Amino acid sequence: MPGGNNGLAVAQMDASKLPVVAADLAARIKSAARTPSVIQPSAPPGVLPARPIKPGVERWPVKTGADPEAARVGGNDFAGPGSDGIVETTVEELINLPRPSDMSDIQGFQEDFQERRAEPVEFVIWRLKADIIVIKKEADGDLHMVLQGESGRTMIAEAPMPRTPFVQSRSPWLDAMEEVRKDIAERFGPSFAVTRFQPLDNKFLMPMTPVPAPPGPGAPLAAPPGVIEAFEALQPFEARVPQTPVTITGVGFFDRVHGQTGVALKNGIELHPVLAIAFE
Repeated sequence: MPGGNNGLAVAQMDASKLPVVAADLAARIKSAARTPSVIQPSAPPGVLPARPIKPGVERWPVKTGADPEAARVGGNDFAGPGSDGIVETTVEELINLPRPSDMSDIQGFQEDFQERRAEPVEFVIWRLKADIIVIKKEADGDLHMVLQGESGRTMIAEAPMPRTPFVQSRSPWLDAMEEVRKDIAERFGPSFAVTRFQPLDNKFLMPMTPVPAPPGPGAPLAAPPGVIEAFEALQPFEARVPQTPVTITGVGFFDRVHGQTGVALKNGIELHPVLAIAFE
């Protein structure tokens, strides 16, 4: 696959083979996550790092594993020896974590973090159980899923488009992202394939809401035949889906809050990208 890796193969992370962090170490990691640290800018004020040209802009390298610190994710080295692996959590725990103090402007773009991660939360691979209640396909190619916890509170998980130029070949999560997109398409594709989509007001982003297709032969399809192909061929849309229980694994990420569907209003926490998804 073409990309910015000078032709060298990148070792791909397989989340299914990662250990689960022991309970005492997981508690240490969560304690660290509840105590945000201030990270000094890597460039003098007013000097922005070079940004790769990609479909998305804001913190896109961090969102897709193309940042210089991606190799440290999952190592949890800040928690001490033997703490590498997946940390089990809940929607409720994540949405109550504090944002880093130098990300305190929750609605503003944090230029200092364009290619840098907030420690410790964005260096942790988190796993939780929740219900998917909404799926969106966004203009940047991401599949945006709203996760609902036991309390009814929500947060977002994002599954990027697993190919260039959306994700660079140097990302160690490219294979995992491709598997996640396939799993989502196989689960939701059949119902979407028999749904007629009705445009909403914003004709530029073309968001869609599914409505029942007319009965009988000849009912229009949302996309060409083929479950995965049909699902991926859909234009940007937003659709409520039946509560769908999942176990979902992904990298912690602090987004800015700007009215996203299902956003964690207190801190903007997401799983971005999703590295594994298992439907129950």
